[in-house]
Formats: sequence, structure tokens, C-alpha cells
Amino acid sequence: FSADYYGKKDILKFTSFTGNSKNQMAYLASPIDSINLNAKHNPLTTNEYDDFTQSLSMLQWTHRLGINSTITTSAYYNYLRGDYDVAVPSTMLNFRLKSNFYGVISNYKYSKNKFKFDAGVHANSYDRTHSMVIKPDISTNIYKNTGYKKEASAFIKASYNLFDKLL
Repeated sequence: FSADYYGKKDILKFTSFTGNSKNQMAYLASPIDSINLNAKHNPLTTNEYDDFTQSLSMLQWTHRLGINSTITTSAYYNYLRGDYDVAVPSTMLNFRLKSNFYGVISNYKYSKNKFKFDAGVHANSYDRTHSMVIKPDISTNIYKNTGYKKEASAFIKASYNLFDKLL
């Protein structure tokens, strides 16, 4: 889904999409002897699969401050939820993941003749909860953990074009 608004000095855009992925997994290492016999060797069984849904939404606003400058600010949110099964001898483990990633980025641009100036800031936050159960009992967590990360950064760039052409 996407919607835009275009005004005299402002542009406002909203974009959002979601998707689901269900695959038989193929990410565990195979012994070289097995690969030499069958290049498509996959040590995972047909009962081992993953199921993930991910959504991303972003709101972006651009404002013309003057004839030579603009400021653009975007806010975004990315959500992921899913799980995957891995068979170990006589047991089927189910790993669950859920993450939230959101932030704001803002950029100022100024350009006049041969001079250009850019400055920006970005701040975001990420958290991911992961847990494990042993099937068929999906109500008892064997473990559960949440990791967090927060980050902020800024930049400034100025340039002046001394030559219209390089010889």
C-alpha cells in the first residue's frame, strides 16, 4: 500500500507492505562426503520448516525550506514474527522469533551554484525476542530471551566544485 500527497512546499508519502514466507529450510552444513555423492544434499527432514511474516511501514515528509534547501524526515517500523523447526534425535525443537525495528532519519540539503551542504541524523531501536519449545508441548518455553539495541548517528558533508570539467 502506498499513498502520496504533493503540495506546494511539502511532499508526504506513506508506504507499507507485508509478506509471509514458508520454506523447507536448507541452512545446516552438509558433510563433504554427502555433497560429493549428492550436490543437493540437505540434512534437514521434510518436517523441518520455517514460517515468517514481516511487515514494513514508513512515513516520509519532505519540506522545501527555500529555493535552495529541503529537509526530509522519515519514520519507519519493521516487524518480524515467525518460527522454525529443527529435528534432533527423537525430538522436534521449535524456535520462535519476534522483532521490532523502528527509527527516525532526517536529512537537510542545501545547494547553491557550486556549493553543496548535507547534514543528517538517524536514531533507531531494535529488540528481538527468541524462545524455544519442544514439540508437541508448545506452551512450555525451554528458554526465552530478549536482546535490545539502540543507536544514533549524525553526519555533515560540504562540498564546493572548483572545476566545471576535469581536463
